[in-house]
Amino acid sequence: FPLDGDLETLPEFQVPSEQVLPSWEAPGLQVPKWMAPCEPRPIGFMRGTAPVLIIDVSGTMNPRQRGKFPDMKEVVCELLANNGEIATAAGAFDVIAFCNNAW
Repeated sequence: FPLDGDLETLPEFQVPSEQVLPSWEAPGLQVPKWMAPCEPRPIGFMRGTAPVLIIDVSGTMNPRQRGKFPDMKEVVCELLANNGEIATAAGAFDVIAFCNNAW
């Protein structure tokens, strides 16, 4: 590394060449294909899992507001029955129920 005070010579300045900016094209819109609702799956489709039931009875589900709580209660009773999906699927499950921010 020479220390004789000579500066390194720089190459002569050249103007950078113009680069054309790429044109923007909107990405293609991918609309999901509509499918008709499927029939309920047979009992046992959750076999080998440990399901979690989350029951929200606040808002429109609240029975004091003419909610659908009785319908939901009927469905949960079917799930928890001895021959229901939960009993068939696993030996354990969790139920989380809350109403108006109370768990």
